[in-house]
Amino acid sequence: KMVNFSSRAGPKGQDVVPIKAWWIPPAPGLNIGLGPPPRVVVQHGTNQNQNKFEAQIAGFLLASAGFGVLLPSLRDHGYSGPSSHGKFSWG
Repeated sequence: KMVNFSSRAGPKGQDVVPIKAWWIPPAPGLNIGLGPPPRVVVQHGTNQNQNKFEAQIAGFLLASAGFGVLLPSLRDHGYSGPSSHGKFSWG
């Protein structure tokens, strides 16, 4: 299902933007009685979004192994909101 949350403000006052992500729940029956299932974030590559098959394959394989998976799009990508500065970087 599609979920929404807000980004953090950047260190130089960059805007907070809406971030959209796919949530893939863990496959049922794999984590019975062991507490909450582990959760991971699978991030897409540069100039891609959460709908690219590379990220989705990894997400569905992890979910089939019992992980809850969040597949977000970075700001200025996919369904996520645009930033006022139009720049992005890793880290």
